[in-house]
Amino acid sequence: MSTEIEGGAVKVPVIPGGFVLVGRVLQDKRIWDNAVDVKVFLWCLFRANYKTEAISHRGHELKTGQFVYGRFEAARDLKLNPNTFYESIKRLVKYKAISKNGTNKFTIVTVCKYGAYQEYENYTTPTKHQQNTNKTPAKHQQNTTKKEVKRSKKKFKEVEIKTAREKTARLEKISLPKNLTEKTWLDFLGKLKSVNQKIGFKDCQSLLKKTAAVLEKGGDPGEFLSGYVKRRRAELVYISSNAYQSLVRKYGADNVVSAIEDLDGYMRAHGKKYKDHAAAVGNFIRSDIKKGKIVLNQGRT
Repeated sequence: MSTEIEGGAVKVPVIPGGFVLVGRVLQDKRIWDNAVDVKVFLWCLFRANYKTEAISHRGHELKTGQFVYGRFEAARDLKLNPNTFYESIKRLVKYKAISKNGTNKFTIVTVCKYGAYQEYENYTTPTKHQQNTNKTPAKHQQNTTKKEVKRSKKKFKEVEIKTAREKTARLEKISLPKNLTEKTWLDFLGKLKSVNQKIGFKDCQSLLKKTAAVLEKGGDPGEFLSGYVKRRRAELVYISSNAYQSLVRKYGADNVVSAIEDLDGYMRAHGKKYKDHAAAVGNFIRSDIKKGKIVLNQGRT
C-alpha cells in the first residue's frame, strides 16, 4: 500500500475489503493458545454477516454475526487439512466462541456476542481510570495490558496446579488391595507424572482390581503396573508396553514400527495431537490395509 503527499498531509488510500474489530481480550481466551484456532476464529469474523438486517441464503435467514460454510471449501480457503479445520471448529464451539446449526446441505455458524464485539462504542467509552490517564503514553497502556494478561495467566495456572494437586492427593490416598505396598503404588503414580500421563479415579479403581488379581496369582504388581505407563516410541509418540505388545500381536512388529514413524511425522508436520497414540497407530495401519499398502503377515507393499 502506497501513500501520497497532498498539500503537505499524508493521504492514505482507502483499504478494500472492509474491517472487523478484534479486542485485546482475545489474548485472555483459550483460543489464543492455539494458532489454528485463532486463524479459524478470525476467518469466522471475516465471513459473518455484518449488516444489521438479515440476509437470505438458500431459503434461510442469516442474522447479524451468522454465515454458512462447507467443511471442505472452508479448509481450502484456510489452507488447512479438513480434519484439522473440523477439530478447530469443535473447540471454538466448546469455548463458546461460536455456535453452529447444521442442515443436510450446509452449516450455519453464529459468532457469539458478535454485535457486542463489533460495536465501536463498546471500546471507546472511557472508564474513570482511562479518563484520568488519557494523556498517558501508549507504551504505558501496552505495559498495563501485558501485566493484566500475565496476572490472568498466572491465576489460571495456579488453579490448574491446585486442581492437579487435589487429584493427585486423592489417587495417593485410594484404598489399596491387600499385599500391594504404598511404595509400589506411589512409584507407579510417579512414573505416570514423569511422562505427563493422566489417569482418572475410576480408571485407578479398575486397575487396582486387576492388580489384586495379579497378586492372588503370585505375580509382580510393580511389573504389572509398569505395563500401563506410556513410553516414548518416537519424538512425539508415547505408547504403553501393554498397548504396544497388543498392536504387535495384531499387526506385526514391522507394521507397528512403520505406523509409529508415520504418526510421528504427521504430528510434527501438522501440529496434530492425539489423546491415545496407540489407537491412532491402529487407525493408521487399518487405513493402509484398506488402501492395499499393507498385507498382514507380509508387511508393507
